Amino acid sequence: MKKSIRIKSLFCFSIMFLVSSSLVAVPGIELYFGATVIDGRAGEDRAFTKDLEDGYKLYVVLDGHGGKDCACKVEEIFHKNLVDSKNFPENISLALRDAFWKTDQDLEGVEKEVELRGKTVKKPAFNDCGTTASVAVVAPDGKVTIAHVGDSRVMISIGDEVIFQTEDHKPSEVKERQRIQEADGFVFRGRVSGILSVSRSLGDFYAKPKFEGEEGRRYWVTPDPDVYPRQFEGSDDEFMVIASDGLWDMMDCKKGEGEDSKPGVMEFVQERLAEGKSAQEISKALAGEARRLWEGKHPGRPDRIDDITVLVVIPKKVETAE
Repeated sequence: MKKSIRIKSLFCFSIMFLVSSSLVAVPGIELYFGATVIDGRAGEDRAFTKDLEDGYKLYVVLDGHGGKDCACKVEEIFHKNLVDSKNFPENISLALRDAFWKTDQDLEGVEKEVELRGKTVKKPAFNDCGTTASVAVVAPDGKVTIAHVGDSRVMISIGDEVIFQTEDHKPSEVKERQRIQEADGFVFRGRVSGILSVSRSLGDFYAKPKFEGEEGRRYWVTPDPDVYPRQFEGSDDEFMVIASDGLWDMMDCKKGEGEDSKPGVMEFVQERLAEGKSAQEISKALAGEARRLWEGKHPGRPDRIDDITVLVVIPKKVETAE
C-alpha cells in the first residue's frame, strides 16, 4: 500500500512523503522504505519507487536542473525502459545501463512549443534542462544493483561502517575532466563549459553536441552510469539512503574527525534505528535536519536553500520455518 501526501507549510516550501508498508521482495527479507521531498528554491527533485516484473523493486531519486520537466519525464519513462531491456532481468547491471542510454535517447526526441518573433515554433524540450539519477534495483535474491549519474548519492551502512557509497560525477574530478577534454569539451571554474556543475546527466543536450560531418555526439556530459552490484544482508542495523545533493551538501555519509566536519548520515540514521523508528520517520527526520542546517547557513534567505530529497530503504530478515 502506498500513498503520497503533500503539505504546504508556513515557510513557503512543501514536503512530500512516500509512505509504504513492508514490501516482501525476497524469501526471508522484508524491505521497508520511506521518502521525503522538501522543496527549496527550485522544486525540481523527484523520488519514486516501482514494483517491477518478477519480484524486482526499483528505487529512484532525481535532482533536476533548468526546470523540473526533465526529471518528470524521466520518472514517467525510466522504469519502462528498464524492463524493456533485452538484458532484464537476467543481467540487471546491463539492463540499467541500457535504461539510462535509452531514456536519454527518448528525451532527445521530445519537443516543446515556444513563441519566436510572433510565431509558434518547436524546439528540443531538454536542450537546457536535465537531471541527475540515482537508482537501486533489488532482486528477488536480495542482490542490490546501483546505478547513477550526477551528484545525487547512494550509501549503504551496516553498524558503524559505511560499506558503500557512490562517487559524485563532478567536472573537477580528474577522470571526468579528462573524458570531457577528450571529447573536445572544456571545464571552466569547475563546470562543463563554465555552466553545468555535473559531468554526467540525463538531458542537457547542449552539452552533448552533434557537429556537421560527424556521426553521433560528443558527450561532454554523458548519460553513461556507474553501476555497482551489492547484496543486502538484512541485519538489524543495515540501511540504504538515496538522496539528492540537498542532503549531501549539508551532511557527509559519515562524520569526519575535524571540528569543522559535517554531521554524519550514518550516525543520524543508526541512532534512530536503535530507537525503533520506521524508514518513513527516518527519511522525514533526515530531510528535516538537512533543511535546518540549510536555514542555519542562510538565515532569512529561502532563495539560497536547495531542494532536499531523502529515500531510505531498510531490509529486515524474517525468520522462516525449516
